[in-house]
Amino acid sequence: MENFVPSAKGNSEIYSRVFQKSREIIECSRDFILPDFYADIKRIIGSSGSISPESCFVEGGKASMSGTLTTKVLFLDDENKLRAVTFTQDYSASIPVGDNGAYGDISMFCCPVLENVSVKTVNPRKVSVRGRIDANLKIWKNISVSPEMSNISANGDITPEMKREDIRCIRPFSVWERDLEMSEDIILENEAEEIIYCDAKSEVNECIPENNAIMVKGNTELDVIYMPSNATEPIHIHRRVPFTRIVETEFASLDNLVCCACSYVRSTDCNIAAANGGENNKIEIDVAYSLAVNGAGIVSCQYVSDMYVPAFAVKNESEKINFSSDPIKTVKSVRVESCTDSMIPAGSTVELSIVSPTVDSISSEDGVRSAFGNSLITVVYKDNEGLYGSQSFSGDFALELKDLSDFDEYIFLIRVSSVNARVEEERLCVGYDLEINILSWKSEVGEIIKNSQILSGENFEDRKPFTVYYPAKNETLWDVGKKYNVTVSSLVSANPSYTENAEKMPSVLLIPRHKQIKKANNI
Repeated sequence: MENFVPSAKGNSEIYSRVFQKSREIIECSRDFILPDFYADIKRIIGSSGSISPESCFVEGGKASMSGTLTTKVLFLDDENKLRAVTFTQDYSASIPVGDNGAYGDISMFCCPVLENVSVKTVNPRKVSVRGRIDANLKIWKNISVSPEMSNISANGDITPEMKREDIRCIRPFSVWERDLEMSEDIILENEAEEIIYCDAKSEVNECIPENNAIMVKGNTELDVIYMPSNATEPIHIHRRVPFTRIVETEFASLDNLVCCACSYVRSTDCNIAAANGGENNKIEIDVAYSLAVNGAGIVSCQYVSDMYVPAFAVKNESEKINFSSDPIKTVKSVRVESCTDSMIPAGSTVELSIVSPTVDSISSEDGVRSAFGNSLITVVYKDNEGLYGSQSFSGDFALELKDLSDFDEYIFLIRVSSVNARVEEERLCVGYDLEINILSWKSEVGEIIKNSQILSGENFEDRKPFTVYYPAKNETLWDVGKKYNVTVSSLVSANPSYTENAEKMPSVLLIPRHKQIKKANNI
């Protein structure tokens, strides 16, 4: 008794499918001591956070990821001066991966999202920073769908023969670009005495395949609060700076390529400089950031749907898997409005707003699929006496995905734009556009051969010659026997894994050849 074990041959014969989606929540918590050159904290005004992923890989049955959480805290000191301080802490996680890739290797999309960050005062010199990071992992299993069967010797060479089916396979990819930089100068109308607060947020608007590269377009949102010379109140400046990055990758040549990207700010550095013959009238901003480009395309594949060995009865072990159709990228958007329940002092104005959305779940009801989530919103305001305050609140959102109900979905990117923070009837209200990029595909069931086993015990030299025949649809053993002048019992003997009364006709039959049997014209 002999066994044939399929083995992969060539990259174009690997089929990929998502087999694990993980929204593992990584909790970060650390206490920080305020540096000596700061006065004591009187009141925390607001905070913002950003993450910078450093590593993301699969090894030993686990998905490992690590990075840095940066938190910027805006506060009033005990001298009633507005100040800002930056704290950093590392995060890491190790997440078990399904079946450890037992049947094929695995690859991973890694695009972590900072859900929220909170800061509390422990004492005037100490703060506690807590962050929640959604790992947002999509893990793909790469399966051989076009195996080559090794020749096996049994008193001579036996060459297995296979029936192959052509399919279109999804090929996922993930490309990281690190150590990217951008610079921006802001010319001031007055001289700056000091920079109080400096922060940058980066977002991607477009991801466009172009020749042998992928063009990534986005914006960097810059917020600077500085104190002018000979002034009593600080000034807030907001600026949006567009960027374009060409990412060269071999995957850019895939058919029907769709992609999305995530951008992460690694550090922001602001300095006061001179411009146009003036003094201290320019702020130079340097931002270091990284890009994660995730996507998928189509490659032509084959898979083995049946296998046989002439002159031997063979038992095939098969497995049904879902093959994926051509992917499509869909952009869905919705306008969201949220307001606080608590009141703020009359005459207050908004100084700074931060919106951090997260999709919590995707579910179907009455055949319609929808995405549900909420946004953490932080607004910094200044009252009519020049005192700063802040409020944090959350707002739920829902997005109907009606035309995607027949697809399996993969969410790549959530983007916020057109933020409008305002005061209405002494309450803070924020309106914003929420955009979700989704990569979708349909699934088709196919049956691949995993293992084949010779059932016959005949010697190689003694085996009888056979004709290989592929039965037509609805054809029976009786029909085949009549065509070849062979009895049904002879067909059953030549194909011992099937019986005369089997409900399903085999896709391949071995027809005994005898000198007195007339060959069919189509063989």
